[in-house]
Amino acid sequence: MNSDQHDDDPIHENCKISDDHYWDKIVQEWPRLISAYQEHEDKKPIMECRLPNRTIYAYPANDYIDDLSLRTREDARNTYQRACLENKIMIFVRDMKNKILKSYVTSID
Repeated sequence: MNSDQHDDDPIHENCKISDDHYWDKIVQEWPRLISAYQEHEDKKPIMECRLPNRTIYAYPANDYIDDLSLRTREDARNTYQRACLENKIMIFVRDMKNKILKSYVTSID
C-alpha cells in the first residue's frame, strides 16, 4: 500500500503515514477495533490496541487520559476533544515489548 494513496482503505482518508509499523497494526485490527468501538460508541471511548498480543480495549476517555504521563495528558485531552467534534476515533497502540505508546486519530466511517 502506498503511504500517500489509500484509495482502497477508508481508514487512511486524508492520512499521509509512511512506513508506520503501528499504523499497519491498526489497519490489520480495524474490524475488531471498530466493532469494539461501536459497542460503546455512545460513550466515545478511547481505543487501545495492545501489542504484541493484539488485544483490543475500549476505555472511558477521561480515565485513560488521566492515566497518561503529565507531559502528554493535556495534548491527549485536546486531541481527543477535537476528534469527538470531528466524529473521529482516537486509537492508542501500546507496544508492551518496546515500551512505546503512540496515538492516532482517524475517521470512524
